Amino acid sequence: MPTNSRIPAQASLWQLDVASYTPHSLHGPDRNFVESNCYIDIWVEMIHAAGLEVYPFLAFTLISDFEHDQWTFYKPSFDDIQALYGISVHELYLWGGLHQQIARHLQHNKMVLLEADAFYLPDTQETDYQQNHVKTTIGIEAIDLENKTMNYFHNAGYYQLEEDDFNSIFHLDKPTIDGYLPPYCEIAKLDNVHKLPAEQMHKKARALLTHYMGLLPKSNPIGRFKTGFADELAYLCEQGLETYHHYAFGSLRQLGSGYEFTAYFLRELQKAEGHNRLEPIAAMFDDISVTAKTLILKGARMVNRKNIKDVSADFDSMAQHWDNATAALKEQLA
Repeated sequence: MPTNSRIPAQASLWQLDVASYTPHSLHGPDRNFVESNCYIDIWVEMIHAAGLEVYPFLAFTLISDFEHDQWTFYKPSFDDIQALYGISVHELYLWGGLHQQIARHLQHNKMVLLEADAFYLPDTQETDYQQNHVKTTIGIEAIDLENKTMNYFHNAGYYQLEEDDFNSIFHLDKPTIDGYLPPYCEIAKLDNVHKLPAEQMHKKARALLTHYMGLLPKSNPIGRFKTGFADELAYLCEQGLETYHHYAFGSLRQLGSGYEFTAYFLRELQKAEGHNRLEPIAAMFDDISVTAKTLILKGARMVNRKNIKDVSADFDSMAQHWDNATAALKEQLA
């Protein structure tokens, strides 16, 4: 409950309806990876809900890399977000009741991005809800302090949690818990949101493509990942499927979902520019995504049966597509 008139009892950015909300097509059932990582998925839905063009900010997915024991856990550039949409992002300093601070910021047209425990998120019913304590990020669109409900973006959609989960996620049922570490929280300020004219938006998207092509990894990241994956397999077979699934989420899923976003970016850009010259390149990034998805299943079978197979041909195929796609893009931009 709000403690005084400074804190609104209810607040919502767009008055969305959980039952009728339609996610962006990037979270449609025909995708290779309906979910990618919690942070990028929030931004896709948030920009979509604001009525803005989603594809331009995805240019940054081109520069993902193999990070020795994971693929890049890719997140959008806040500079790009601000330039494209006028949205600025800042850390939220927590000094009062978090649920009350959220209500105040929503009232003042700021989306709240909260690092939360999936144990209390009902949309994770089939994975972590009431089963596993897992860190994830949600984008809070509405809160009702009186009725203890909260509407939020997470993974592929828009959801609501209610009283028991509301109490737990904000520690209202254990307000004096010893050693409680407040979560990391950000605010996305929407006061200066702008919808650029289509031609200007497409020019910015093309400029971002050129910018990120200049920041590509210096050597083929998939070729390096091939060696890293082979090195990890014996350990993963010893540890079992649970450890493997954590590893695959941070590696193969990030690889495959990231390049699926890249393919989408290229197709939307060429559509905006009225040509199809980028289609063969987008198709190569799509092939990488499909192969990464297949490798997740192959890896699971190997770990489950403790029987390591040679999957170097799959990695070689992806690496060749990366070389060919990036070389073709360089030619297009020359």
